[in-house]
Amino acid sequence: MTEGCRGEGGILVNKNGYRYLQDYGMGPETPLGEPKNKYMELGPRDKVSQAFWHEWRKGNTISTPRGDVVYLDLRHLGEKKLHERLPFICELAKAYVGVDPVKEPIPVRPTAHYTMGGIETDQNCETRIKGLFAVGECSSVGLHGANRL
Repeated sequence: MTEGCRGEGGILVNKNGYRYLQDYGMGPETPLGEPKNKYMELGPRDKVSQAFWHEWRKGNTISTPRGDVVYLDLRHLGEKKLHERLPFICELAKAYVGVDPVKEPIPVRPTAHYTMGGIETDQNCETRIKGLFAVGECSSVGLHGANRL
């Protein structure tokens, strides 16, 4: 699920319904609907992912056939706002996890959705392994690899 969900006011909760990000320097919790409500959920992605890992280590995640998850709760936003601002998220949640975000939270977990290069190459895109080449975003040639423009 996109950061847009959290930007619209979605919250992350563990298996106990607790907004755990406040325990990892991204708090404090404020009542839903207040302007500061977004602060925790809009923390840096690496910090949000690390917080998930800590919750997993503590046993505070939910085990599912697709792996351990926490919940992205959008219910407090209301049906109208969800369908106006996040219609594609509603469709994805229903199609892929069988969840209607108007009625129940969406199971989520951190994933890598792109790489930023790293396979070292020379000016001919050759690696240190004879016959192995790397190009594009998987490579680190200085143009697009190891980071994005």
